[in-house]
Amino acid sequence: MGIDLGTDFCCVGYYDDGKIEIVPNKMGARCTPSVVAFEETCLLTGEVAKCVARRTPEHNVFEVMKLMARSFVDAQVQEYKGKWPVQLVPGSGRGVQIRIPGVPKELGEGLFDPEDISAALLKAMKEISEEFLYQRVEDVVITVPVFFNDRQCAATLDAARRAGLNVLELINEPTAAAIAFWHQGLISRRPEESNIIVFYWKKHSLDVYVIKGDCGIRVVVAETHPDIGEAEIDGRLIRHVANEYKLRTGVDLLANTRVLSMLKEEIARARRRLCSRFATRIQLYLSDIDLDIGLSRSTFLSLNEAVFEKCRTVAVEAVYGAGITTKFITDVLLVGQTTQIPGVRDMLETLFWREPLGVCRDDEHDEMVARGAACEADYQSDMVFRLYQGERALCRINRFLGAFTLSGFRPMAASGTPIVKLVLRVNWNGILYASAEAIADHCEIGKVTKLEVRLRKEQSANDRPAAIAHDEQECEETEEDRALRATFEARRDLQKLVWEIREKHFERMSISQKWRMTEVLDWLSSEDNYADKSVYERKAAELRSIMARVCGRNGLCR
Repeated sequence: MGIDLGTDFCCVGYYDDGKIEIVPNKMGARCTPSVVAFEETCLLTGEVAKCVARRTPEHNVFEVMKLMARSFVDAQVQEYKGKWPVQLVPGSGRGVQIRIPGVPKELGEGLFDPEDISAALLKAMKEISEEFLYQRVEDVVITVPVFFNDRQCAATLDAARRAGLNVLELINEPTAAAIAFWHQGLISRRPEESNIIVFYWKKHSLDVYVIKGDCGIRVVVAETHPDIGEAEIDGRLIRHVANEYKLRTGVDLLANTRVLSMLKEEIARARRRLCSRFATRIQLYLSDIDLDIGLSRSTFLSLNEAVFEKCRTVAVEAVYGAGITTKFITDVLLVGQTTQIPGVRDMLETLFWREPLGVCRDDEHDEMVARGAACEADYQSDMVFRLYQGERALCRINRFLGAFTLSGFRPMAASGTPIVKLVLRVNWNGILYASAEAIADHCEIGKVTKLEVRLRKEQSANDRPAAIAHDEQECEETEEDRALRATFEARRDLQKLVWEIREKHFERMSISQKWRMTEVLDWLSSEDNYADKSVYERKAAELRSIMARVCGRNGLCR
């Protein structure tokens, strides 16, 4: 799985059969707000927590990534302390903690580390993934901002451990976005080195990165500007609408915090509509407010002309910081819905003399980082070979000889499937020589890594026959192994049957039949130890009986 643990929202995806799929949350949304709220008896995340924030903002935590591994005396922490409704207090080791009043003892007694909040978000991503895939999820790749230092990365790893996740890799956001574009074929796979600029417009910042892509991709320059995010654009629109409304009615919308909160949401929706329309209307109807103001795209671009000029300056600085000029940029990538504003695209096309690359669907822009993380989770750069001696059914029962790793595979499917030539050779002295040679999809074709294992220990003539007999008895297949293999096959057959029914006959099944099939799936994904062979066979017979009834009621199933 790949998880985008973002400041504003979280998103989780997985790679399956060459495709990247985004997992929807319980409300059907593909992105979940990075918000955690505490009520009297429970902890809430996502959209539900966001609703609680309107009622009890002091119980609501958001943008926790900004607090990860920071000192309480940090200037930014002190700035947040004055703005956020939650209480920030000194923690252990000069760190910062979040105090939530009225939290019961079982939820932590009201004091939380930033890692606790991040762990709650990661646990929510883990749960929706397991419910969607009907299997346990443990191994993940998590994205972090490119400016995260070692302490902040370590804090993210700690949060993942608290959530019950094993982190295969932490990957920065621009690299993940570039991998996602690469996987979709939007970036051409050139043999020579590529210079790619990623234009990532978030809610509270504009991040511009220059990355090089030859064997894998690496960030060369990162420019982050917190003063020109989506919030700056929305702020200019809010002030424009508030001034228009005040001229008409004499009422100051900015003085009413409740109305201002709802106006911000309407402005954000209007901004997204203007990406594909020439005009829209901003409407807000309350008991004491009757707001209906038109907004054209030309007015929108005029209001934010200074913001777009700042964006151009940031992009130029990033390119020059990489030691190149704009003509050497091979690809321009856009991430975030705000980058779809025509004024932004036109400005970047004029600057780099090439059309910026985006995605087809608007909702995919906020998913690109998670898509890249999911792709990276599938395409790891190391291949580990573990060698065992014996014929027993379980590897752990056989004799472990050793392990070695061949590193340097491309971290994305740049040219197909990685191919390795594995050679095992045993000489007369009982020494095993193992070698692995990279054949395809590797940074250094022909690279070889080796392992040497002595299979037989030096023994006296008297001890040798007994040792040989012991080794044969230890490694040969037994009746227990044959029974275990039969159990494996019965379980695999049951699993294949469940998926076949779900894929071909699910829509024709009754509610009780669907419930029974889902129950079997849940049981398969949650069992810690293998059951007896007869258990799998009995459940398979029951499902075949259900399928036969479905086919009999609806005609021949194909």
